Amino acid sequence: MNSTNDIWSEWLRHRRFGGDEAFQKQAMQQYQKWASDIVERADIFDSAAVLDIGAGDGLVGLEALTKLGPKGKLILSDISEAALAIPKEIFNEKNIQDERVEFLIAGAEDLSPLPGNSVDRVVMRSVLLYVEDKQAAFNEIFRVLRSAGKAVLWEPVNQRMSEYMKGLFRGYRMDREPLLSVKPLIQKIAEEMKKLSAQTQNTLVGYNEHDLVNMAINAGFEEIDLEYNLIRSAQVKYASWDMFFESAPNPRARSIRETMNEILTKEEFQQVEKALREVIQQAGISTKCLAMLVLKK
Repeated sequence: MNSTNDIWSEWLRHRRFGGDEAFQKQAMQQYQKWASDIVERADIFDSAAVLDIGAGDGLVGLEALTKLGPKGKLILSDISEAALAIPKEIFNEKNIQDERVEFLIAGAEDLSPLPGNSVDRVVMRSVLLYVEDKQAAFNEIFRVLRSAGKAVLWEPVNQRMSEYMKGLFRGYRMDREPLLSVKPLIQKIAEEMKKLSAQTQNTLVGYNEHDLVNMAINAGFEEIDLEYNLIRSAQVKYASWDMFFESAPNPRARSIRETMNEILTKEEFQQVEKALREVIQQAGISTKCLAMLVLKK
């Protein structure tokens, strides 16, 4: 990792899709749909000041910009200069040199560079799951919103997903072949991933969509609309071996390959790789638990 990157930008640039360009294209189409849904629910008006927290790949901000008139303002914030460089590059590639657009280095739980009552809309996608102090983030969103301002927060609910995926390894049953023959090794990999998650990714679980609602209430929001969507499918196959084996599910996670390299012998690695290459030819089980909160001050 060079000095211009951090774990967030490195993941967004390289590790999120495991080098699978076809899967990346497909995923970005889905992200674009989610961005459109978020902005649609935000009811952005021509002269609004809009804050996109955790701007990431820039899709939500780009969509919000289409709703703004000449007097509107879009603020894209992210946790570091390296992370913020990504939406800057995307806007530059699209030749968007717009005086209405500002970039701000700030984490969701500390928006102190912004004064209170300074924005009309807040939009976020997949940010709170990485925030240590989620209540502080809700408090900050409430603080920066003007009276009658609105925030739209779209979040995966990993706690629910983990509950529904018990007994599976990345969507595949371990009590059937081809994983059954290497089950002790698969369990060893799963335990290592669980241990790493507890050490470095504790923000991802331990709360559900109702906890998010309570945090919004504690921050001062009185008008709250929660949309919760659970999609479970037994017909999902991974787009490619690279996507399954090389991608990291979040910035602090290891890929399956990285984990196997860490804990398995060369012979064990080969045994597990053979079984995994076979199993991903089958349909796996996928569970997505998604929450959208629309909050009005």
